[in-house]
Amino acid sequence: MSHHRIATIVGVCAMTAAAAGCSRGTPAAPQDSPAANSIPQTATTAVPFAGAPKVPSPLPDSAMAGDPCTVLTPQQVKDALGNKVSQKRDDISGIGPNCFWSTDSGATIAVTLDTEPRHGLSGLYANVQPKAEVWKVLSAIQGFPAVASVTPSGGKPDRYCNISVGLLDTATVDVGLFLGDSKIGKVDPCTVAVRAADAAVSTLRQKVGG
Repeated sequence: MSHHRIATIVGVCAMTAAAAGCSRGTPAAPQDSPAANSIPQTATTAVPFAGAPKVPSPLPDSAMAGDPCTVLTPQQVKDALGNKVSQKRDDISGIGPNCFWSTDSGATIAVTLDTEPRHGLSGLYANVQPKAEVWKVLSAIQGFPAVASVTPSGGKPDRYCNISVGLLDTATVDVGLFLGDSKIGKVDPCTVAVRAADAAVSTLRQKVGG
């Protein structure tokens, strides 16, 4: 398993669902992530919580079903990463369907349909925000609330950025992006990741006629 492959999975787990963790079976918080018990543990806990915004016009649950590898087109992936891209689906237990694309330069993008444990952006506000090196509430992406974040377990801020967009109060689409070696220090990874997140939102909206 390559360094970038490991870093991508660590970053996705830490950024998109720190409350759920990445272990198989019973979800558990990663060692370097905020404690899972900072999220209310009752099954009836209402979202949003922890200061997360409410999604004003949520998409139906069906928007989050299906193959995450179809959320970005080949051209959109090329625009974000460049040429000679490999693709692999690699769903994450306790978080949701995941697809990542990578190049030999180290450029990587991962799209996760973060549907578990149904905390949506609230899970990030509760567990990621306190730990984040970078935490920025973004302008709405096509009307949906969004945040950019980087935690110590995700990657260096000059190379990595994760964008989470609340499409429902209980679910987000997450785009984690590593810049290629030649782009570090020249391009803001969050700028590239926001463009990819916007493209992902467009695809998911079109899927349900939104």
